[in-house]
Amino acid sequence: NYIHIGFTPSPCSDLARLNMYEYVSSPEKEVSAEDRVYITAVMNYGADAAKDIIAAWQCFSKAFSDYFPYTAGVCRYPGHLQMAPAQPYYMDPDKEPPRKRSRGHVKDLTWTKVSCLMIDTEISDPVLKKIVDKWTDADVLRCMEAFNKCYLDGIAHMEKAYLKVPQGLSREKFEHELRIAKTHYLQVSSMINFIIFINLRDEYLKTKSDAVKKALITVCQRELESAGQALRLCREDSRIGFSCEGAGTVRGGVFTPAIIKEKLNDLKKLIDDLYEGKY
Repeated sequence: NYIHIGFTPSPCSDLARLNMYEYVSSPEKEVSAEDRVYITAVMNYGADAAKDIIAAWQCFSKAFSDYFPYTAGVCRYPGHLQMAPAQPYYMDPDKEPPRKRSRGHVKDLTWTKVSCLMIDTEISDPVLKKIVDKWTDADVLRCMEAFNKCYLDGIAHMEKAYLKVPQGLSREKFEHELRIAKTHYLQVSSMINFIIFINLRDEYLKTKSDAVKKALITVCQRELESAGQALRLCREDSRIGFSCEGAGTVRGGVFTPAIIKEKLNDLKKLIDDLYEGKY
């Protein structure tokens, strides 16, 4: 995470220091993993807030360990989850999105499939191939929805801790970490909405069903709200969504207020066009 936040230290780096240096070198000081997490929480946010902070961290850890779909297309290439709040929504399936690069934008759901070593290689093992062939965008959607439910619980614990964090540097650091947590949630929310949108769009283009069009408008409005929240977070802290690693926009995914605003304008026009029956 620190790579994308200007290489600034985080509670994770404090915990790593405790694990690697503070206690490992002195057996008589050895404490449990749970105690080290507690010490890290107190160091950063004070004793009063530690219980709620740890509860939040446990929710975030559970979201990643139990629900995050660690497939190549999601977390490696194209890996557009990193640019999710700026992901454009097009009614034309053949329209190429801008910024189409590694961890950039996509135009379909091929990224939800399981690939072999991140390249288009045929999987030879019959057992593995059977598993891979059964994995679809519905599975990615299911995982992401469960992830976000767990993450939302974590954010609630952090918000409960807010007034317990001392004023000054600790409160400022806490607010920064809370913005990061909310950004993670909104990134996944945008991907959830995108999966639903693509499936509804393809169905509508085939059927021209009014019910499907209504559902399309609903998911677009939901994404308008989600990306709008991400825009506000970016404006509060310019480090949110920025990558300063690997030549930035060449390798790492980014989203900025400018490109989120561009996406929001396009999305508003799409909603208007759907209402006016232009598709």
